[in-house]
Amino acid sequence: MDPKAQVDDTTFSDLLESLQQPFPKEAVKHRKISDSLTISYIETDNYVERLNQMAGQHWSWRLSNDPVFYDRDVLVIGTLTIMGAKRDGIGTAPLKNQDGRTTNLKYALRSASQDALRDACDLFGMGWTNLKGSRSKQQKHRNATAGVAVPTCQKCQEPLSESQITWLKEHHITLYFCENCVPAHFKKDI
Repeated sequence: MDPKAQVDDTTFSDLLESLQQPFPKEAVKHRKISDSLTISYIETDNYVERLNQMAGQHWSWRLSNDPVFYDRDVLVIGTLTIMGAKRDGIGTAPLKNQDGRTTNLKYALRSASQDALRDACDLFGMGWTNLKGSRSKQQKHRNATAGVAVPTCQKCQEPLSESQITWLKEHHITLYFCENCVPAHFKKDI
């Protein structure tokens, strides 16, 4: 069936449901940050492939503003639009400097853009089943800990484990982020 025809007859909620379906297990990659922290992620091409297959011409990605340059990082904000619904994603990437010159500008901008696209896809709920578990599982945990002050990730609202909190403290990160949501520019000195 022609993907365009499939999307044209689909409502936004139906499309969103298909976009939120689990990715194959092999799509989830893992990167060890330290002895106590491993992050899981889905590479950008998996999201783009899913968007192309399910949304066809009804999605677009655009960087919203000029990149913001810091001493050792670049930050971009991009907007993912799916059937008129928009979500902004934030992405960062390290800059490599040699003799006062940035040597990887093109690749850093591309990497930050991909990071922002993954972030925007996350805001549409894509990859949640693979990376964060189901909403019902999250709600059960919140209900079980009601009345108990459990630190949660600022981005995804997942409860933080003791090992995650310890890792954040060891690296002088004062904001609460889970292993999947720690911004790249926070990890630059690790």
